[in-house]
Amino acid sequence: GENTTYINALKMGESEINLGLVLTKGSIKSYSVKNCKTNHRGEFILNPSHFELLSGEEYVIEWQMFWHKGNDDFLQKAYQYDNFINIEAPQFTVFQNEKIEFTVKSKNSLANLKIICDGEEIPYKTEDNGCRVSFIPKRVGEHRFDIYIDEISTYTEFFVAEELETLLYKRIKFI
Repeated sequence: GENTTYINALKMGESEINLGLVLTKGSIKSYSVKNCKTNHRGEFILNPSHFELLSGEEYVIEWQMFWHKGNDDFLQKAYQYDNFINIEAPQFTVFQNEKIEFTVKSKNSLANLKIICDGEEIPYKTEDNGCRVSFIPKRVGEHRFDIYIDEISTYTEFFVAEELETLLYKRIKFI
């Protein structure tokens, strides 16, 4: 999302003809899917981030599309773009008392990397392949990590669920 929006559109099944899109200017806040039918995945609509224009001003949203042969080829091509930031995580949902762990990767220098969650700057360790975050959440629910590298911004979201035993107990009690 935001300045680091991308689409990795893979054909169903094995295929070496897939479509990639990387935003090169502007900011996308979210996407929508319209007209989903049985044999049609629907139409994907990119929703721009909110901005206001005064008379005579303009705003540019620009992207590049390319063919790729699969996930690895997509990432190799996407890393060629200055504003591409990739977030890798073993999972985006964790249970209470588990760590949220992810790695921020970019072709650009990560020297000015800032990661913010709940208004606090989050520490990270610089490694050969990016910057690694290991965060112990203090609450259940959604956790949004805003990521800034110079003028580029994006975010990643994680969900912290109650411990499995607590969830099962609540579900049984409800039933």
